[in-house]
Amino acid sequence: MKNIGYLGPKGTFTDEAAYKYAKNENRIEYSSFSNLTEALENHCVDEIVVPIENSLHGTVIEIIDYLISSKKAQIIHEQYMNINLCLIGKKVINYNQIKFITSKEEALSQCRKFISTNIPNSKQIFATSTAQAIMDINKNENDSIVAVGPKRAAEIFDLNILEQNIQDKKNNVTRFVTLSNEKINRNSHNKVSIAFAFDQTDAPGLLFGVFKSFADRNINLSKIESRPTGDGIGKYIFLIDFAGNILDSNVKECMGEIRKNCSIFKVLGNYLSNF
Repeated sequence: MKNIGYLGPKGTFTDEAAYKYAKNENRIEYSSFSNLTEALENHCVDEIVVPIENSLHGTVIEIIDYLISSKKAQIIHEQYMNINLCLIGKKVINYNQIKFITSKEEALSQCRKFISTNIPNSKQIFATSTAQAIMDINKNENDSIVAVGPKRAAEIFDLNILEQNIQDKKNNVTRFVTLSNEKINRNSHNKVSIAFAFDQTDAPGLLFGVFKSFADRNINLSKIESRPTGDGIGKYIFLIDFAGNILDSNVKECMGEIRKNCSIFKVLGNYLSNF
């Protein structure tokens, strides 16, 4: 049985992603991202499940920075999950009986329209996570306090779901990835993530050359992003996801061509995508 780490507590969307990925494995929750990645680096766990991208808020920078800096960790699996938020209470009550509403600040902001329309006079209480908010109301004897969080958390703590899908934007999707120290390259893997930085900070046609390498080999790009290296203004590291397998000759040629002009080049993972 594998040990699978994830950022807790139980009842978060990451917990749900870990459950879906490794239902029959030993899942271990960690209280912080640094503790989670340290556990992977020190082989205390075999794999970890983390969120890497959200359709509303973009890339999770901490994950990308970790993947770039780690000498061993790579993406081996990805899954996409709809982020549907629920209004959860200890008892089934009317909206006009609700005096307090608690959750992570970001979750409450994502439900601003629902809250202002249905429970405009409620006082908001911020929690460290959606799951923590639900644990808080579970311990609270005051039935007039409700929480915003995942359906799974309500089920874990045997609470009542007063309303489902209360988020303002219904197309809220998070991409979760599984990271491992073990490289797993299979012919069925059809997606590659890379990070690279040029050895020249400013020269004409550098990015064009990268795109041409992909276009000449008919390789489709699914994501292009850049972020500062932290070494000064104008210095960036580029992130690209593309369709392919690093065992394919055309992918090998493409990556070899790109490497020639790079001071940093790293494969962040080669894995199966069903999206």
